[in-house]
Amino acid sequence: DGRADAMIQADPILRDTGMRATMFVIGTSGSGVTFYYESWKRLRRYAESGRWELANHTYGLHRMIDDVKGMPPVSALVHIGESESLSAFEARIGADLVRNQSMLRERTGSRTSAFAYPYGDWGQDARRAGVVEAVRRAVGRHAAIAFDQDRQSGWRYALRQARRLTFYGG
Repeated sequence: DGRADAMIQADPILRDTGMRATMFVIGTSGSGVTFYYESWKRLRRYAESGRWELANHTYGLHRMIDDVKGMPPVSALVHIGESESLSAFEARIGADLVRNQSMLRERTGSRTSAFAYPYGDWGQDARRAGVVEAVRRAVGRHAAIAFDQDRQSGWRYALRQARRLTFYGG
């Protein structure tokens, strides 16, 4: 998310081990001045160190919406307005992803096209038919690879000697 605590704790480990990491940055978080998230200026310094790749985690769609009593909340990425058409929804998501990718490029020099779904939500609890496909199309147009947080028990540590890593993506 571009959180300060993660960067501060992990950066010395990356430096000492010669490893690299990817941080998926929320655009609105880098734009604000908070204790919890790194500023664009600080994110740029991390990227310039060569230890960090900064990637897309939406500009402003990283929040949960609890709109239906008795159902799990959904992320703003997959929340479609009651009267919003699927094509307008898909265009809105695409615009958000482009905005954050542009900010990452302009403010940190990032050229990656990786994406992480906020809260691992790729639409598995979507409220309307067609949402999953619209999200998949929008993300597919703007990212070469996408990650979710499901099935974390199947993940293993990324060690330098590892030849092949397994990634689960939406």
